[in-house]
Amino acid sequence: MTRIGVQKDDAVGIIANNRAEWAICAFATYGLGARYIPMYEKELPQMWKYIITDAKVRVLFVATSEILEQVRGFMDETGLEKILLLKDQGQESMPALERSGEANAVPAVHPAPQDIAVLIYTSGTTGDPKGVLLSHGNFTTNFQAGGALFPELGLRSRSLCILPWAHSFGQTAELYNLIHLGGSIGFMGDVTTLADDMAKLRPTLLVAVPRVSNKIYDGLWPR
Repeated sequence: MTRIGVQKDDAVGIIANNRAEWAICAFATYGLGARYIPMYEKELPQMWKYIITDAKVRVLFVATSEILEQVRGFMDETGLEKILLLKDQGQESMPALERSGEANAVPAVHPAPQDIAVLIYTSGTTGDPKGVLLSHGNFTTNFQAGGALFPELGLRSRSLCILPWAHSFGQTAELYNLIHLGGSIGFMGDVTTLADDMAKLRPTLLVAVPRVSNKIYDGLWPR
């Protein structure tokens, strides 16, 4: 990312569902002392525009060419400077950026606990979305507490990823917690394949909310 001008305290955004590239972009951002701004694929374009403008996103990763074209439609009205596709063979893509990084490696920045890691935008109650600042210390404290609370988790722990990482719970309790503990994560296809995905992956834990548990129960009980 240094090759495209990302520096400490810059904002790097992503519009994508959970996937390996999501995590790679996050840790690359943290390694430069920059801030990560996750957004949902199914949000309205005007919501993306608001978040990109409010967070002062300079570089944006997107999951699909359709999202790319939608963002290009309002790019000139924001401070956005560059958009890269997560999966593509062109020069404006994550694979091209990775090849450039391999040839021009730079040392990682070690952020301080108070440095901002992520801005998560929540709808709140009324009005425009609010950007919640989460520091590296916030995340570190959370996953250290998770490891202490559940000492049985470790290298053999395996989760089926259900909750979006664009939300703080999925990001902290699953992504960072399992990476910290040396576990592994599998990705759910969608809600219709949940039962089959569980049978294939055989997760040892699920990070979920009650509504997800109800859906699992309703789907498995008839069987």
